[in-house]
Amino acid sequence: MKLSHIISSLILPVAAPVCLTLPGTAAIIPSAPENHETAYRKFKETLDNIVSTNSSDTAPALIIALDATGDELCIDAWMQRAANEGNPAALLYLGSTALNFVPQTHRQSAEVMKAVNMVKKASATGYTPAVVTYSNILRTGVGCVADPNKANKIMMEACKSGNIETRFSWLLQTDRLLTYEDRNRPEVKGEITRGNHHVLYYLSKKAPDAFVKLCMLTEAARMGNATAMFELSAYMSQLQNEQVSYHYLKKAAELHHPQALTILGEYLVRGNKQLEQALGLQRDEAAGVYLLKIATMMGNTRAQAMLSHIYYLGACGLPKDEVKAYKHIELGSQVIPDISYTTAQGYMLLMGHGVKQDTQKGLSLIKKAADIKFPHAVFMLANIYYQGLGGVPANGQEAVYLLESMATTRGLEISFIFLAYIYEKGGPDIKKDPAKVRYYLGHAERVLGKVALDRFEQLKNDENGWVVTPFNIQL
Repeated sequence: MKLSHIISSLILPVAAPVCLTLPGTAAIIPSAPENHETAYRKFKETLDNIVSTNSSDTAPALIIALDATGDELCIDAWMQRAANEGNPAALLYLGSTALNFVPQTHRQSAEVMKAVNMVKKASATGYTPAVVTYSNILRTGVGCVADPNKANKIMMEACKSGNIETRFSWLLQTDRLLTYEDRNRPEVKGEITRGNHHVLYYLSKKAPDAFVKLCMLTEAARMGNATAMFELSAYMSQLQNEQVSYHYLKKAAELHHPQALTILGEYLVRGNKQLEQALGLQRDEAAGVYLLKIATMMGNTRAQAMLSHIYYLGACGLPKDEVKAYKHIELGSQVIPDISYTTAQGYMLLMGHGVKQDTQKGLSLIKKAADIKFPHAVFMLANIYYQGLGGVPANGQEAVYLLESMATTRGLEISFIFLAYIYEKGGPDIKKDPAKVRYYLGHAERVLGKVALDRFEQLKNDENGWVVTPFNIQL
């Protein structure tokens, strides 16, 4: 199935990037906006239209940049040029991206204050999504002195635009949406009546029971709320109603909902038996990667992790590119302190894959994840010690300790297979021991059955041996 049959509004021809070299200068980065002037002008015109309509959806502009370059990592440079030219949507995009996750210790750092100033500049133009963001900044005091009164003043002014996102934010910030009963407030009821699906969706989370919540979600979706559509898709999937689930997922993706784009992209990259049987949806790696790239440009960290894994392996039609793989996982780690991202970043630093090798920092990040018993991090650390990877001295006994700990404290029987492998192959400080091989395999077989023996034989006979990757994602 062609991508245009799935989300027709997202498809534009993808041009191959061309590298220009001017006399006496170095080559311009292929994906830089200066190398795609026609596309950049269209990109900037689209951003200007987004501002004129007070839209918060930058996806139409992002798609233009992606189709011109094929490089999802180009977007910061394209947005920076537009920001330098004074476009409020670009200023908000860059400022908000930098403010996605700010540790308490960095709330008043120079970088944060620079990002706040970008949002403030965008807000001063009257671009309402920027006003909402700046109002929240003033309330929290991130990168500035907290000023709730000023926050209220600029929000009240922005509400005059009639923008439903702004009015929803005002209701939220002024504590008018605390309980389900608040739906009866005149100002809240008035917004719902005039079609403010953001208010209806938010109140659905406070519904008194599952039936009322479902009714509210359905109505919010009917009114055009993409997040309600996405949640209904997940709910219908749980009920195994794949046709309705896919309908809502596709509708949410058409509205550029980042999570919907990501999930649909994953379906196309991996294949989905349920959707294939119910709807005939076929695996389409190129289409899936395209959707993941768009979701990544919109800041979805799950899409970033998927793309990082794909680039690391050189899969799904993309060339192997460890630099891009590291960049994606680094960006994801900056937004969400997810332990799986910490593990992947640590491994790539340890091995020098896509980034300058840093054994100390890499090992520290992996140990941080292993200390809280994140399984992939523990298996990775055991593998590192067993093989002596990344400049870490080999220590087979430490590997055995880690694996036995996972088997006994977490009940992860796959640990026994790795233990059997270690004593099958031996190592610098581990002697081959057939008795221990049988012992560990016996434990694994009692729980996993024949699968344990099959997995062990596969691992034992693999010419690459026991190999780990930065990710525990299956493609």
